[in-house]
Amino acid sequence: MVGLTNKQVRICMVGYKFMGKAHSHANRDVSFFFDLKVESVSDKH
Repeated sequence: MVGLTNKQVRICMVGYKFMGKAHSHANRDVSFFFDLKVESVSDKH
């Protein structure tokens, strides 16, 4: 997203196995269910 009206929120996932996977999928899919005013960005290390 580019521009001054678009906002990004950096997120960090702490967890592993089932709970880590469940929360990372939820973060990825939240925009399908809700009209968000921000974009979540996560680093993949």
